[in-house]
Amino acid sequence: MIETLLAGLLAGYVIGVLGGQILPAPTGTSPGETREAHLFMGAVLEDDVDTQVALMFERDPLGRALQVKVNSEGLKDASFRSMTFLGGETVGRLSIQMYALEAQTDDGRQGLVPYVLTLGSGKVVRIV
Repeated sequence: MIETLLAGLLAGYVIGVLGGQILPAPTGTSPGETREAHLFMGAVLEDDVDTQVALMFERDPLGRALQVKVNSEGLKDASFRSMTFLGGETVGRLSIQMYALEAQTDDGRQGLVPYVLTLGSGKVVRIV
């Protein structure tokens, strides 16, 4: 009786370990990261203005366009190489998400550019 139980536990453990090695690593967002924030920062990384505007809070079109323009013109001589999710918190429909983008300028300088997104109901309300 106990031998069967131990054999079952061992078999379950071995199958779990082997299955974890064979299956591909999960992709997508990190724990605590919202899908919308990930998509928005991906659009910033790829300089996709249309996606950025689509994921922003519905306010006057001029205000959204100015926000995206200021966001993209500040680093127009830089290219982004990678994005790192630093952390975030969601309470109800409000969320704050923090990122760092690795940027490199045309003259070879590189550094990290911090972004803090405030989201409400799945839309970007503010970018700092």
